[in-house]
Amino acid sequence: ALEVEPGITVPLVLLVPVTPEQRQPVVVGIAQHGKQAFLQKRANEIAELLGAGVAICLPDVRGTGETIPGDSSRGRSSSATSLSSSELMFGQTLLGARVRDVRSVLRYLRSLDDIDSKRIGLWGESFAKPNAEETNVAVPLDATQPQLAEPLGGLAAIITALFEDEVIAVATRGSLISFR
Repeated sequence: ALEVEPGITVPLVLLVPVTPEQRQPVVVGIAQHGKQAFLQKRANEIAELLGAGVAICLPDVRGTGETIPGDSSRGRSSSATSLSSSELMFGQTLLGARVRDVRSVLRYLRSLDDIDSKRIGLWGESFAKPNAEETNVAVPLDATQPQLAEPLGGLAAIITALFEDEVIAVATRGSLISFR
């Protein structure tokens, strides 16, 4: 666990491949569902990276994974919405706080002797299933809602890369591809 701000802890797992004594590149994976979902749903990709000598860091930035407040629902009256609203009341955004968390994780990783701080990649992931093209998204709020998107991983990865010169690669899956 890494304390990123007073009272704010980011749990993380760092998987380091067994390689000859050399500094290893690292990929940091970010997703709304957190590190546990990465380990369950992307085990093959993680194994491939480890086999290629790449370390993997999976943090649960605030409000994700094991740090999800209250229940895991994402509706308008959920704990997640309350957390986001509170950030806005203080002139901040929850996405901005999560980007700060990722940047704190990167600072930590740069301090490790076995990590090559010049070869950092970010992997933004969404495990939410996309809505079918025929899904009616213009429904009343009290009716059954369409599948919620989870673009956090991709957005946090892309925004973090804007601030971090050592990030040499960004990969996203299930994130936004355009704004209309």
